[in-house]
Amino acid sequence: MKWLSVKSKEDFTSRNEAIKIFLRKFPSDN
Repeated sequence: MKWLSVKSKEDFTSRNEAIKIFLRKFPSDN
């Protein structure tokens, strides 16, 4: 289970980037 923290960190980073791109494409009022 040692890899879990690294894996989750990578997932969080890539997910964060995806959210940034998504918000850039679809700007919302909130």
